[in-house]
Amino acid sequence: MRAQWGVLIFLRFFYVVGHGGVGHALLIVFLSWVCAFLTGLSLSAIATNGKVERGGAYYLISRALGHRLGGAVGCTYYLGITLLATLETLGAVEVLLAVEPSLALGDDQLGIRVWAAALVAAMGSMVYMGMGFVSKMGVFFAVIVALTLLSYYVGLTTAPLGNAPDAVTGLSADTLRDNWGPEYEDGVNFSIALSVFFPCFTGILSGANRAQALRDPQRSIPLGTLGAICISLCMYVSFMVLWGAVADRGYLKYGAKYLKYEVEEV
Repeated sequence: MRAQWGVLIFLRFFYVVGHGGVGHALLIVFLSWVCAFLTGLSLSAIATNGKVERGGAYYLISRALGHRLGGAVGCTYYLGITLLATLETLGAVEVLLAVEPSLALGDDQLGIRVWAAALVAAMGSMVYMGMGFVSKMGVFFAVIVALTLLSYYVGLTTAPLGNAPDAVTGLSADTLRDNWGPEYEDGVNFSIALSVFFPCFTGILSGANRAQALRDPQRSIPLGTLGAICISLCMYVSFMVLWGAVADRGYLKYGAKYLKYEVEEV
């Protein structure tokens, strides 16, 4: 059971809430969930309609639609996963350099390129070692992700701590009320906010891609896929509400830049 729990949770959720407000953010989560859930139902129907063999998503799609359409969809899926890996890698490097600026190698762009290339090479090496190795490493990374998400919840529910800015109000019904409606700035609208969030629901084919490693693919793929999608829905809803209740609108939109603007105005 897996969903796309990646860097967007840590880098862009507050952006979506800041511009769209909690109301639009929840609508965005629901629309994305509907698309993912319907896709998951289609995947489950195909997976339970016959023996699932090696080939992952391409095998399932080509069996249902034919080799020509399956090949076209498979190529598109491959490109999408490649771009998704790029997005996650760049996001991971962005967090890495924010936590440890000394790793920037004297220039932000140079540091991003070097560390991103190193991460992609590391991931490529793991894939080269085979799906069995990737599945084993998946257990280790799942523990890391679980601990990270737990710390995320703890951070949001216990804020503010230490030298937190005044813009971080902590959980407050008044803050949630103020952040409920949309407040899009120039160049940002509902569609853009939706496009920023939607990749969070793109990991739904992972079970199908590991079908050969599953004891009972016809049972595990539907349960795991639909279960992951529904769990992700609950988790994303909670994150959007928590972000909307914990900080001022300007801080959600601009982060540290908002504090700089406040100082300049004073």
